[in-house]
Amino acid sequence: MNAMLPRAEVEKVYLSYGRCCQADGFFRDFYAFFMSKSDDVRAMFNDTDMAEQRRLLRSGLTWLIMYARGGSDFKLRQLGETHSRKGYGIRPEWYDLWVEALLEAVREHDPELTPSLEAQWKETLQPGVEMIRGAY
Repeated sequence: MNAMLPRAEVEKVYLSYGRCCQADGFFRDFYAFFMSKSDDVRAMFNDTDMAEQRRLLRSGLTWLIMYARGGSDFKLRQLGETHSRKGYGIRPEWYDLWVEALLEAVREHDPELTPSLEAQWKETLQPGVEMIRGAY
């Protein structure tokens, strides 16, 4: 099963993500934005190796984009299991905060971002995020 959004739209998001990855501080800023959204979210990262967490985020975002391009859902299902109430206990409402923080970081680090491209980011992320959230 895969998401299969229009390939041209997902490709624009992939290129935007590439620009963000090349920008110094993208992943660091994402976590600053994300943790600023909730004391509960911030507390979850108290004992976290943030360098490793940023590496994991880089992979996870790639999987979300690849899924939207029609790729396998295997890694996202694994993320759903590890983030569920049986794993890290990531509450379903936190995913909206996660997407908000990600888009803030994209706005900060992709100089080519337009309102249309931001909407494409949301559309691209939604199927995979909903799969992960649904595993709670």
